[in-house]
Amino acid sequence: MSKALSDIFGSKGAKFIATLDSGTIATDATTPKLMPAGTVLTVGADKRSISVDDLPAGDSFIDLRIVFAPGEPDANIGATPITPAAGQAGAAQANPARTIPNNSPAGSIDLFGE
Repeated sequence: MSKALSDIFGSKGAKFIATLDSGTIATDATTPKLMPAGTVLTVGADKRSISVDDLPAGDSFIDLRIVFAPGEPDANIGATPITPAAGQAGAAQANPARTIPNNSPAGSIDLFGE
């Protein structure tokens, strides 16, 4: 994958919150993980946001499960940057925003760190 094909991209070490505007992130045995390292990530109280504290260099992804209510639209993927440290860039979402289809309970958010 490359920056051009990622859902969210940024500087290595960037901190951000990955967001969805539809569906509910499952937090039981399928807690979202940052792959390939398998780091468990924190899901926000809204069940539509995930905190990433250290974007790895190169390709990685967030592995997650989403529950969609009947009639809910596809989930748009967003990124809310957390104020970066001095000299460090944050993270941004793809433009246009990528989606996770509402008929796909197993989803991933593709990341790229440079």
